[in-house]
Amino acid sequence: MEILDYRNDGELQALEAAWNRLCGREPRFVPHLSEVKGSKFRLLVAIDNDDIVGMACFVYVDTKKQFTVAERKLFALPVKTVWLLGSCILGQLGEDVIAKFLTLLIKESQFDLIDLGEIIIDSPLHKAVARLDGTIASRVSRKNATHWLIKLPGAFDDYVRSLGSATRKKDVNNFKKLERQSAFDVHIIHRSDQVEAFLQDGEKLSRMTYQWNLGRRLCNDASNRQRLTRMAEAGVLRCYILYLHGKPCAFSCGELSHKVYLYESSGYDPKYADDSPGTALMLWMIRDLINNTDCELFDFGMGGDRNRNYGYKPRYGNTCLDVCWIQLGLYRPYSFLIIGLDYMLNFAKNFVAPIIGDGKLMKRLKKASRRY
Repeated sequence: MEILDYRNDGELQALEAAWNRLCGREPRFVPHLSEVKGSKFRLLVAIDNDDIVGMACFVYVDTKKQFTVAERKLFALPVKTVWLLGSCILGQLGEDVIAKFLTLLIKESQFDLIDLGEIIIDSPLHKAVARLDGTIASRVSRKNATHWLIKLPGAFDDYVRSLGSATRKKDVNNFKKLERQSAFDVHIIHRSDQVEAFLQDGEKLSRMTYQWNLGRRLCNDASNRQRLTRMAEAGVLRCYILYLHGKPCAFSCGELSHKVYLYESSGYDPKYADDSPGTALMLWMIRDLINNTDCELFDFGMGGDRNRNYGYKPRYGNTCLDVCWIQLGLYRPYSFLIIGLDYMLNFAKNFVAPIIGDGKLMKRLKKASRRY
């Protein structure tokens, strides 16, 4: 098996068809290859008998790694990072070939960390990392996570019937009641000429959410305008914004690629909290994706828990993957420092977690950390 190395924007177009074909075999969302244009990247391609059987795209970024407790930022350090696009290596490759991909990357060593993202536990990538030489593997989060998705049925009513009785009684009924109002209006953003207005209203809403103070923001800036415009031109942008009485009250930002929709970010105006506009918009989106697109899978993105009383993802998802967020550090002092800080924070969190538990005290602490 031969491994080829591509690093130029001009080479991407010839590889898009193979990338799209292999993405169709993945159990969750994988970004479109156009997202790496203009970035420093390495696209490694495995070829067997003149056929592309595997691909992995690694993107180089200079960023600041944040260290947090209870979603609150403690401090940040500058880190030269390589992140694995889509947290997966495409194709049905064995551990040995995946290890060769990673070894080629490590030999260049112009970075501090390889951020693999949330990789599927017991996948060939997960097993290859466990036996890889020349790096220190470290867990970023203190525990494994559950990556939730929705396998979309052929009709929205079939999806509604699959939900729990309490969810149908409260959330679905509230959505239908809200939608019947003449003031209810949803805009779908998928063209480049819609991006500016969406970001203007989206930032106003994002500023009202607890995520804004945690650094998870939808900003109306040049970077976001360029990114969303690029996605629209590639045909993958699909964002939504809900208006009540002509005023924006909830938004969702995402993309649809390879028949999978990524629910990237969302927010709502807290003064409409009694109407649950965020939930109403999500249900409207799910119905729109079923009725008006070729989407087959709705991906809730990173982070998740199996406890249905602890978040909306397990209440609305109907399939899931066990994942863990892994980073690889090189044998150099600064990498050891970053890995060591993550290890110490996770050790402290694991020590405190059994004391706090998942009961009322945990909910109160979460609520306190999310104050606007």
